[in-house]
Amino acid sequence: SWKPSGSIPSRAGTTACVGLLRKGRLWTANCGDSTCVLGVRVGEGSSWYPAGIRATSPHSLNAQERARITRDGGQVAIDSRGDARVVFSWCNRHCWARQSRCSHRKSHHPCLNITRSLGDFWSFSSDTGRFAISCDPDIRSFSIADDNIFAFCLHSDGLALSPGHIENAPRIKSTNLASELIIQNRHYLKSRSYRDNVASIVVLIHQLPAN
Repeated sequence: SWKPSGSIPSRAGTTACVGLLRKGRLWTANCGDSTCVLGVRVGEGSSWYPAGIRATSPHSLNAQERARITRDGGQVAIDSRGDARVVFSWCNRHCWARQSRCSHRKSHHPCLNITRSLGDFWSFSSDTGRFAISCDPDIRSFSIADDNIFAFCLHSDGLALSPGHIENAPRIKSTNLASELIIQNRHYLKSRSYRDNVASIVVLIHQLPAN
């Protein structure tokens, strides 16, 4: 029900990653390249140590996703820097209302390097009735007790958070773990050739030992 500005389908889109705690289980769902990292306890008693585990995988242009894009009516091309991207195609006469039978000349532009998102309605194929940029998430479930999960972190694609960062979470004295994780990544953020929004949420599931 999102309305575009004008006659061209919206090119706006976003990645998404969510976590749901319910009845002793953690459910994760991701769409795009936002990520969830789990903090788990390894070992027993006071000798346990933290470890980080990626709970999600980014939707990149691997062989499986390329095959799905082609099946759903999309295209993949190489941009000027040699990177694979999903192609954004549009009619030069902007006849979107009847694009299913449009015979006009079209322009093609390598656009996204991810394969799933919320939005990006321009990727709809009238031939297949599907979107090349899919909104179908990957969903996983974990047992809080059996998997010894003490925390999880959701973060956006603008943050290069590795499992090692969540492993250090118990040693961070800051009351705002999400802010501290972003600060630890400041050198990576400054090195990027473009600006991006950064968001991070850290949820501590159990109180950690005082030591």
